Amino acid sequence: MKMLLPLIALTGLSNVLVAQELPLKLKQAMDSVRIVGGEPTRLGERPWMASMQFDQQHFCGASIINKDWVLTAAHCVESVKSSELANMSIRYNFIDQASEQGQRVKIENIYIHPEYLAGKSTDVALVKLATPVTDIEYLKLASDADASQIQAGVNAIVSGWGTTSSGGDVSPQLLKVTVPLVTNEVCNSASAYNGKIANTEICAGFAAGGKDSCQGDSGGPLVIAGNQGPLQVGVVSWGDGCALPNKYGVYARVTSFNAWFDDVMTNTDNHPGIGDGNNNPGEPDNGGDSVGELITGLSAETDQIVGFEIEVPEDAKLLWIDTRGGEGDVDLVLNGEDKQSEKFYSVMEGNDEHILVQFPEPGVWTLKLHAYEAFKDVELAVVVR
Repeated sequence: MKMLLPLIALTGLSNVLVAQELPLKLKQAMDSVRIVGGEPTRLGERPWMASMQFDQQHFCGASIINKDWVLTAAHCVESVKSSELANMSIRYNFIDQASEQGQRVKIENIYIHPEYLAGKSTDVALVKLATPVTDIEYLKLASDADASQIQAGVNAIVSGWGTTSSGGDVSPQLLKVTVPLVTNEVCNSASAYNGKIANTEICAGFAAGGKDSCQGDSGGPLVIAGNQGPLQVGVVSWGDGCALPNKYGVYARVTSFNAWFDDVMTNTDNHPGIGDGNNNPGEPDNGGDSVGELITGLSAETDQIVGFEIEVPEDAKLLWIDTRGGEGDVDLVLNGEDKQSEKFYSVMEGNDEHILVQFPEPGVWTLKLHAYEAFKDVELAVVVR
């Protein structure tokens, strides 16, 4: 389960009916970032690892950093409305989503880094818990004093509950994978991300690919073995594909945000949270850099496809796709103008589907709404920002 995005769609969205059948039956796949090439963890091995949940279903990873606070990615929660907080919780001290393991805590409020919604590379959010967690070891955040330990070549571990390949099936078991840190210079090379990586981000992975975080692990921690125990150096943020050569995993760099973390946790009154009524940073309005219109009343019979073309400009930083409402079961497939590029999927049960692409390539993207089961009265939103 993932969070719903605001219903704002891109103006100029053109609709074309696509006749061919799409062989999309991946009903357990999630559409945010997950573990590729990993191995199972043991119960109690990563006690601070948490699952962000909506209606008791996982949608993103997180880390418990003290008794009252959880750290996750901003893109996991940017579209949460204050009215939805009551349906949210974090689950921790477990490894198997299908089991009765662990504990669950309600969420009081969510604080998104203020520069994130302005398109900056600040993909972090703090989650205030409704009741304190006192029965586990917390995960320590890296600080500037730990800089000597955060060097290229140092092995880090990322973990999550997600697919083991791009577009594959999810694993109900908590998986982990070890990946080396790489310099931003390497990550910004022409064969990698060609200058897109900011100083507030850190990369990890192999030039040859094969191991990575991939599509649900979003928000989870990137952890090294610090001199005094586990040390979180990154938050799972984004990447091109999953475990592809030269396409390293990109993480929000924890040391870039320590001052903001401390200020929020000690002065919540000075920071707008999602639960603070109309002042909701997770709900962009229909202005600024977001453009669009809402498309309603979409319908299709089983195995039919409704297609759309989306124009993405040169300077776009985010491409959001969201469907909700109505009856039946719609799935989403999105790919860029280069038809050989990787496709993005959202194939949840029902009509609440979501795809997020960071730094989308400019050009005409193709979106297909596939009727896994006949659907009607579905709303579609696309945001380019």
